[in-house]
Amino acid sequence: MGPKKEKGKRGEGKKAKKAKPVVVATQDVYYWNKKPPVPLNAYYNKKWHETQSEINRLLAEENSMFFNKKGKPKDQKPIKSREKAFQLCVVRYLRYILIARNLDECYTYMVHPQKRILVKKCMAGILTRILELKELMIDVEEREFHFFDDVLQDLQLTPDEVEMTIPRYFRDERTIVLQNRELILESIVKKIEGGVEPRKQEVDMTREQAILLIQRHQRAYMGRLKYYEKACWLSQKKNNHALLRKTADTWACYVFKCKTRRMRQEELQSLGMMSYPKNSIAELQKQRQEHIERNKRKIEDNMMDYELELAEWEDKILADEGQNMAENLKYNIIQWLLETKNAIGVFPEFPTEEMGGSNYLFSNKTVKQVEQELAEMFDDSKSKKPPSKKSDKKAADKKGKKEEEEGYQWVMPMSQMLTSLSEEKDEYMKYWFYKDDMHNIHQKHDSELMKEAIRMNIAEKIRLEVDKLMRFEIENMKIAIEKAVQAKTKKKGKNKNGGKGKKKGGRKKKDKDLTKDRTMDDLYEELVQNEVIKRVSPTQLSDFLGDYSYTGSSTQDSDLNPLPSLADVRRLITEFAILPLGSAEVHQFSPLNRSLLIAGLRGTGKKMLVQAICHEAGANLFDITPSNLMGKYDSKEGMKMIMHLIMKVGKALEPSVFWINQCEDLYLKKKNKNDLARPHKWAKVINKTLKKIKNGDRMMLIGTTRRPSLCKQKPLSKAFKRTVVVPLPDYGSRYMIWQHFIGTMAGLSHFELENMDFSSLTKVTTGFTMQAIKETCQEVITEERLSKMRTKGRALTPLEFVVKIAAHDPIYMQEHEDFVWWFNNTPLAKKRMERLTTGDEGSSKKSTKSSKGGKKKGKKKKK
Repeated sequence: MGPKKEKGKRGEGKKAKKAKPVVVATQDVYYWNKKPPVPLNAYYNKKWHETQSEINRLLAEENSMFFNKKGKPKDQKPIKSREKAFQLCVVRYLRYILIARNLDECYTYMVHPQKRILVKKCMAGILTRILELKELMIDVEEREFHFFDDVLQDLQLTPDEVEMTIPRYFRDERTIVLQNRELILESIVKKIEGGVEPRKQEVDMTREQAILLIQRHQRAYMGRLKYYEKACWLSQKKNNHALLRKTADTWACYVFKCKTRRMRQEELQSLGMMSYPKNSIAELQKQRQEHIERNKRKIEDNMMDYELELAEWEDKILADEGQNMAENLKYNIIQWLLETKNAIGVFPEFPTEEMGGSNYLFSNKTVKQVEQELAEMFDDSKSKKPPSKKSDKKAADKKGKKEEEEGYQWVMPMSQMLTSLSEEKDEYMKYWFYKDDMHNIHQKHDSELMKEAIRMNIAEKIRLEVDKLMRFEIENMKIAIEKAVQAKTKKKGKNKNGGKGKKKGGRKKKDKDLTKDRTMDDLYEELVQNEVIKRVSPTQLSDFLGDYSYTGSSTQDSDLNPLPSLADVRRLITEFAILPLGSAEVHQFSPLNRSLLIAGLRGTGKKMLVQAICHEAGANLFDITPSNLMGKYDSKEGMKMIMHLIMKVGKALEPSVFWINQCEDLYLKKKNKNDLARPHKWAKVINKTLKKIKNGDRMMLIGTTRRPSLCKQKPLSKAFKRTVVVPLPDYGSRYMIWQHFIGTMAGLSHFELENMDFSSLTKVTTGFTMQAIKETCQEVITEERLSKMRTKGRALTPLEFVVKIAAHDPIYMQEHEDFVWWFNNTPLAKKRMERLTTGDEGSSKKSTKSSKGGKKKGKKKKK
């Protein structure tokens, strides 16, 4: 007898239906008695809201330094110690990096088109603010790299968590452009080589993967043969039911055994009793990449729908509301003109487009600001004399004397990005903070929000047209009034205010276009044929291996100017080159950096870094090394032509990198007369062209040098604003490099690598570079050695690598000492050394001056 069934309550019979979830709708807010369906990217939506709340907190802290609780500007209290100023900048710098990493992840996986637009704007502002704080940190600490391991310890963060990542959209949103560029390069190279077909791209595959692929195909072939034979045999049989039942049972047993075996392996792996498979990390990366690709397809579909509806509504709103917008704006401007003319007596100057045009007139202003503007309009002397250079020098000297008397004082400067970030914060709080997206499962766009954005864009376009029209009408009215006055008075000196007269030196002469009649394709082809534009290898910045300096803050106490770690080099390359070149918005508002010097000894990876910059930022590579241009653009006209070509093509196809290899030849102390390329003559021409690069022009000069001690320091530091020093790998970096190359080339897992003595191998190879270590691994880990390791069980030993690396030349002490001497004589390092030896406070400077004065007086008395 089974257990008795309990009697159901009243109304719960067999035919009782399941209760459906009841939905109560009140003003776009839905309340469910059960969990609603989860929309796409719910996790990343939640992460975006958390990140935005962190941005709001950080903006409130930053604004509290410049404004009081009522929103009025206030004076800052100056910080009187460099350590406190540096700590303030570093903490905010690290917090902004964490925000940028979270926003990049959200932007990669989010599908909603309007949310993605806002996240991208916010990320550009955050990256710009990071670069601004980096400049402040350089000014405070007087060096390009920084050690903040003590700050990380206080914030309970690891160096990996605050590593400066490169946003994925730098390349993802330009894939079609980059693919077309590769096709054009291939076609031009094919034309140069005389119709030779380009080499087929080889698939990167390890030896194990190739063997597994062959075995898989062979098994499939044998399976097909067996199936064919069994099918023929079964066709001859009449009663096949028993045989089919038997095959089904065997197949079910086989599937169950495989499942139990897999579960057993997972259990042992989770307990640590069994090593993970070698390709487990690769499989995880593959799954993650597939997830990103699925998201990309969904993003493309949603963006296509958004753009189609955007175009439809834009035409409709422009036709319905455009004329009324233009008339209202024109009426308001005319009213402003009449009111100001009645107050002043003359038509005022219409604001320029740089000031904001008519937006400047109708912006929110205080009474004091309006009074100041009217007072300026009343003044007849509009052209005031600019302050002379002597007065500027005197003011700077006075500031320097005050700083010496009062000691060090630092104040956080106001940033433009705080206003733009505040606007994005207001947009988020207005539209997305209170919005319930649970009903929008597929994350489609919001039509009402789109219409509001369209109206704002149309109003801006109409404003530009109306402003042009009003400027033209005001000029015509002024000319008519002047003619009427002249006809009445008929006096000499009719144009005192410069009505017809032209001011001297009003406009600069524009550079002549030397290639007016030539197309951009023709210029590009010429540069490729002359090997000025070169193909960029797919090198990622993460391939530049190196560990952090975990004791940097303690080493800088003993050494005044310690060298950076290889992880610091990756950070500097990202901040100085990749971020400004990768985004137009970041380059427009970040501190301008026209040039970068990468200095390092032979084999330290300078060319690899240049290739990584071009690949990560999607930039063109222009090789303007004098030895590469020899025989092509040697004359004066040729030098002008090549500079014109790289600037014109580089601007049209930005971002662009102009690379000078062995740039020490341009600034040698003793000129090499035997060098036929005569590199010293290119220095002035290159410096002159660099000055044409402005904010928004994503072009950069990058020089690489391995013998900087042979150069003149002043011209080298003037040509290159920032310097990245690539040191020799330290113990932690060498350990990481050995482990990476041996593991990847031998196909060993993390557990198998633990049995090898990397510590002694790292200690023995002090003074060797990453290039020497890589070549040694390629010489030792051959196919024969791998077959012996698998068949006979002969594991790799450190002695094999030590014997092979002994044939390579290490970096000798004399080379390293010369390099360190040059680094200590760079302008920033000299400043830092003087400050640390003499001290920050004004009292120490006064004491040094008084001691020097005492010595001089003593000498006079002896005489």
